[in-house]
Amino acid sequence: MEKFPKISVILNVNNGGGTLDDCLKLLFLQDYPTNKIEVVIAEGGCKQNTLKIIEKYRKAYPKNIKIVKNPKKYKLGRGMGADIASRNASGEMILLIDTDNLLIQKKWLKNMTDILLKNKSVNAVQSRLIIPKNSSWIDQYFGAIGIEDPFAIPYSLSAQTIFNPKKFKYDKEQKIYIYEVNKDNFYYFGDNGFLIWKKDFF
Repeated sequence: MEKFPKISVILNVNNGGGTLDDCLKLLFLQDYPTNKIEVVIAEGGCKQNTLKIIEKYRKAYPKNIKIVKNPKKYKLGRGMGADIASRNASGEMILLIDTDNLLIQKKWLKNMTDILLKNKSVNAVQSRLIIPKNSSWIDQYFGAIGIEDPFAIPYSLSAQTIFNPKKFKYDKEQKIYIYEVNKDNFYYFGDNGFLIWKKDFF
């Protein structure tokens, strides 16, 4: 990859529990230039132990981490965490992940970015999730159906690529499904490993 666009990682944090530390650690271990990664944390009244984790990474990466307040605590919706954080993002691309999304593949960020750089007609890319084998049966079930709400299967892009993959064009070389958004065939997507050009996001 010749070009490394600056990526603003949007994190909504209302007490990330045991996963926030791993989330940030694995993010900065990505095979991607650290100076091209910006983390914008929408902080919604975290407890002291969560604030300590944030502060640890702020000290380690003072130029990379930006904190904005999220008084309503919720992540999605106008005026909520993801909205506030994304409006404070300075990157060319916006990445939406949650604190329990652990980027275990070191080339994950580079691979996601590469898809957008190689395909000028593609505006965004959504990653599939891998559920660890030692996860609870309910997490494994959600991973198998591609969504947390089974009633939303007909409307979820992730679920539809699992249950009805023939609905989508598949690029064997890049190993990606292509979904063209249209009002008559609309699926919901855009979270848990979602990368988009900032200009298209807004």
